[in-house]
Amino acid sequence: MVTRRDIRDLIISGREEEQFFSGPVQHRYLLWGRLNPVEFLKRLYPLREMPAVDSRCKNAEEDIHLHTIVNPDDYADDWIFGDERFQLMSGHDANFLDFLCAIFHPEVRDESGEWKWLLNEINILLRVDAYALRRIGMVSGRDVYGWQDTKLPRFKRLLDEAIAVFDEMFYSGGYVLGFDRRSDFDAFTRSAIGIELCERYQRLSMGKSLRAFLEEGTEDELIKLFDALLCTYEKSSSFDSTDELYVKCRQTMKQAQGANPVVIGQAHELKSKFTSEYLQSEIEAMICLQKENPTDAIGKAKELIESCCKTILEECDVAIESTADMGKVVSQTTKILKITPEDVPEYLPAAKTMKALLGNLRGIAGALVELRNSYGSGHGKSVSFRGLKERHAKLAVGSSVTLVQFLWDSFERMQEKKQKEN
Repeated sequence: MVTRRDIRDLIISGREEEQFFSGPVQHRYLLWGRLNPVEFLKRLYPLREMPAVDSRCKNAEEDIHLHTIVNPDDYADDWIFGDERFQLMSGHDANFLDFLCAIFHPEVRDESGEWKWLLNEINILLRVDAYALRRIGMVSGRDVYGWQDTKLPRFKRLLDEAIAVFDEMFYSGGYVLGFDRRSDFDAFTRSAIGIELCERYQRLSMGKSLRAFLEEGTEDELIKLFDALLCTYEKSSSFDSTDELYVKCRQTMKQAQGANPVVIGQAHELKSKFTSEYLQSEIEAMICLQKENPTDAIGKAKELIESCCKTILEECDVAIESTADMGKVVSQTTKILKITPEDVPEYLPAAKTMKALLGNLRGIAGALVELRNSYGSGHGKSVSFRGLKERHAKLAVGSSVTLVQFLWDSFERMQEKKQKEN
């Protein structure tokens, strides 16, 4: 609430600049940008379906049009923040953050105004609450911003440590690789990601432009740029295939380009939820092993489901038999969470389909056990053994992560329900 108040005051008050002859001058950035209040708010809210405060108006759209456009002086400057219909000061964080992002959308913002200053100041205020407005793409060559919980990893396929390795590999003071001229480097980055970095950061050198973009670029852009830089290095006379940094970068690139972003995203989300360090390490290892060692990845896919189920059962004070097999552990878990086929009422739409899906939960776990026994880690293999390929490991890992995500979400939902009842 305090941060929201400070951001509201910042938007309304703007910044003060001292003029040599005329004294202090106040600079404000109009949050509607190039639009009027109604046009701006319609991008976020169904104004025609929302109630009017003024009894003469049919809905919120007519109400706001009357008091901000027809009679522009009716409302105070900060009226939008106090209007309970929009719950900017009292609603969920996501609602307030979506509102802030809308201010900086290319179709809204006034490019001639001081929106970059305002964006930077808002990010400074958001930092204490572990949020940030970050660039997520482009529209017609102009940056689009979204918000992120900074407690979570910035990206799904590129970890911060990996980006740091690429920075060490390619950053050399004011230069990057063998590029001598800013124009040549701009032509290179334009070809790789459609952005001229030196043009974008006009006051910075090639190296510092690259470093600045590492903070602002999207994940897809950084992967494309890193790959293009690696390819350029591999064609240069200074290429050394044994260089430690190069080997790390190339391995990271192979993993990033071959990873399923949906599965990786689910895995990162699970890591943030599980409190067990063991579970977190298993998820991390499983994702990395898909390419490096598919056999071990398949083994860990089965172990992840088993660990998740046992964690849930322990949290629910349910005794686990030492001889219980995987199928029984999963069955116990689904029964405790009330997500068995028998828990679906017949009168619900698509009840038959839902029952079939829930019935297959045990089937997924059982199939992974069989796959693990035949091809995964944990059992001795003959001399003629041939492991499965990366694509098979991805199937096992993807099935495991999806199942565990559903089980853990169901567990959290059950816990929330219990808290409300108490």
